[in-house]
Amino acid sequence: MLKRQAVGVFCGKEGLKVKNRLLNNLGWKILSLFIAIILWVIVTTISNPSISKSFSDIPVSLTNSKDLVQADKQVYEILDGETVTVTIAAPRSVISELKKEDIIVTADVEKSKRENNDSYITDSEGNYLIGINVKINSDYKYGKEITNDNINVNINAVKIKVEQMAEKSLPIQVIPKDKPAEDHRVTEITPDSNIVTIKGAKSVIDTVVSAKAEVDVAGFNSDINSNAEIKFFDANDKQINIKKLKITANISSVRIAVDIQKEKEIPVVLALEDEENFAAKGYGVTRYGINSEGTLVDNIFVKIYGEPEAVNRVSEIRIPIRKDVNDVKSESYSDKIDIMAFIPSDVTLDEGVSKEIDYTVEIVQKSQNRLRIEKNAIALANVPEGYTCSVPDSEENREIVVWGLNKTMVAGVTFASLKAVVDINKWLQEEGIDPETNKLYSIPVAVYLPDGVTLYEPFSIAVEFVKNN
Repeated sequence: MLKRQAVGVFCGKEGLKVKNRLLNNLGWKILSLFIAIILWVIVTTISNPSISKSFSDIPVSLTNSKDLVQADKQVYEILDGETVTVTIAAPRSVISELKKEDIIVTADVEKSKRENNDSYITDSEGNYLIGINVKINSDYKYGKEITNDNINVNINAVKIKVEQMAEKSLPIQVIPKDKPAEDHRVTEITPDSNIVTIKGAKSVIDTVVSAKAEVDVAGFNSDINSNAEIKFFDANDKQINIKKLKITANISSVRIAVDIQKEKEIPVVLALEDEENFAAKGYGVTRYGINSEGTLVDNIFVKIYGEPEAVNRVSEIRIPIRKDVNDVKSESYSDKIDIMAFIPSDVTLDEGVSKEIDYTVEIVQKSQNRLRIEKNAIALANVPEGYTCSVPDSEENREIVVWGLNKTMVAGVTFASLKAVVDINKWLQEEGIDPETNKLYSIPVAVYLPDGVTLYEPFSIAVEFVKNN
């Protein structure tokens, strides 16, 4: 019935009028509709144009990569494609709110291999090329309006280098930084580990040649313990960033114990024992000392170190030269002495100092001068009370010999310059004698001579004691 009614709309006079009205100027009406559609498209395009937007440094996620390398035998390095730049072209309304985080970039290793007949696509150098896929996060409200045709990436594949894994163990060199306090030194450095082991691609492991740990000792005057980072260096001693090269190390730092001790510079001196009798008879020592760079010196200075209390107790190293150690000589000679035997056990000699010293003893023959002493010129001194002392007539004058190392001084001694004395009371006390009257006693004569001149042989003279009434 409805169908009949609809058909009947165009029947009769009224229906004919409606039909004529619709078909009247039909061409113009169609043209107007077409123009309206074009205007709508133009207006829409102007208000919501298509634009391009670039997003840089978008990370590429490597997926399904477990079979890329052999575990514990190979490693891989991404040479190109860790990040990419993605450019999207779409209407402004679609991408105006799009953020970098909404773009997901992946490189599916397994898929790339499967699509190439189960083998990797490689470049001329054998590096793997893994295809890149970009999609928009499903949470983005206009994500479905962005298709692959709207997306452009600056590269189409991730370039990966696969190589053998290598391992290397390096000794850790511990280096003190700066200097400890004045008059102190670092005597020992002990890390809690001496070896560090690194792993990574063989090509980069081969470039690492040393491992160092630096400990700051500036201004310290006692032992310290400190943590120090281990740093790695190449053959040119340039530091290597192992994290950047994807090298792993079993330890990243070491605990270092540093021993710091006091040091002091002290003289080494020689002591010639019993110098008068050191040389053979008729000879004497004119000089002795340490040979230093071709010169005979009285002492040299060396450094010692140890705990402060021990170092403070040492003011010099005194080395005796004894006759029981060295044969009595009649001419100058040189010898060596090990100074370690004369250093206290609780201090240490500086490593740069020779443990032996050269010394020289200069010996020359003495000059002699023969003189005659009149017996009456010998003074009798300190005669005991109650006695008279005299030299008997039977006593003869004496000839004496004086000698010394200084020829001029020895030759200058004359009879007139001699002073010969018999100290009677002193002799009696030393001998414990109570003199008897009218008795002769042989008493030594003391001859006073210039310094460096002595009697060749001592002599005595007879003295008669007479008790006073």
